[in-house]
Amino acid sequence: MNQINIEGIKVYAYHGCIDEEAKVGGYFTVDVEVIGDFSKAIETDDLKYAFDYVTVSRMVTIEMQHRCNLIEKAAQNILNAIKRHYVQAKDVKVKVTKHRAPIELDVEQVSVIVQG
Repeated sequence: MNQINIEGIKVYAYHGCIDEEAKVGGYFTVDVEVIGDFSKAIETDDLKYAFDYVTVSRMVTIEMQHRCNLIEKAAQNILNAIKRHYVQAKDVKVKVTKHRAPIELDVEQVSVIVQG
């Protein structure tokens, strides 16, 4: 098995349960980890058999534009999209971090991780 990590995909999106978040939006960071058999990509040195991090980054950006109340749902949507596209992915982990959520406490960021 092989593993690839994509860290720090920056996205501006409108996730959250507070009305202000739906109107103003906020900054998010997404990290993706994939475990799978990418041996054919290694053997052939051919991108068509690889876990293409450019494609995945675009998938993350697209999925993050679909507004959700919960970042848990946004993370699961990303995970599902990756698993649909990359059948060789045996395990996918997605971390979505919301920066400076508009709450009355001094919290720098909140993250969720989904895996499957």
